[in-house]
Amino acid sequence: MSIKFDDSDLKKITDTFNDLKDINIVVKRTLNTTAKTAKVQTRKAIGKKLNLKAKRIGQDLTVTQASNKNWTSKVSCSSKQIGLINFASRQIKKGTKVKVYRQDQAKLYKHAFKENIKDKKHLWWRAKKRDIKQGAKTPKFSKNTGLVYRLPIVLLKGPATVDILDDKDVLNPLLKQASITLTENTDKEINKRLRALKYR
Repeated sequence: MSIKFDDSDLKKITDTFNDLKDINIVVKRTLNTTAKTAKVQTRKAIGKKLNLKAKRIGQDLTVTQASNKNWTSKVSCSSKQIGLINFASRQIKKGTKVKVYRQDQAKLYKHAFKENIKDKKHLWWRAKKRDIKQGAKTPKFSKNTGLVYRLPIVLLKGPATVDILDDKDVLNPLLKQASITLTENTDKEINKRLRALKYR
């Protein structure tokens, strides 16, 4: 989600200041402050969809700050799928129940189990036969050992945060709010810079 000035907000700044240094300071502060607010709002919007804790959603959000050469700030979401262990889950005899989306009921993953790998718990299950997506092949019988090779263990993953942000019903209200916040912050940062110059 990119945050940039429209012509009217930028004109306020350029009409107020003549020195490029002052213009850059106000532009950067306005964009970066707005991006930080947009990150919080994005986290809350995703949290209304995904059954995740705010802290976990925040780990997938990053802010790219504006600079003198680039008058744009950005809030980005990770495209990496989130492990199902991060969602609300409950182990039962048949497997593990996981609730990914807040508006949906928990889904049962039969025979799925929780296991610590490198001191971090994950949710796994054994791949099914001929599951090409998981790179799993049909087990072969070994004449030497008389054993059947077991199917591989697969890490269970859910959606990525970017999948939620790409939804227009989520993104459009965030962009609208970011535009309002940018206008408000423009006025604040102009006044702040004027006060600083006055008392210099």
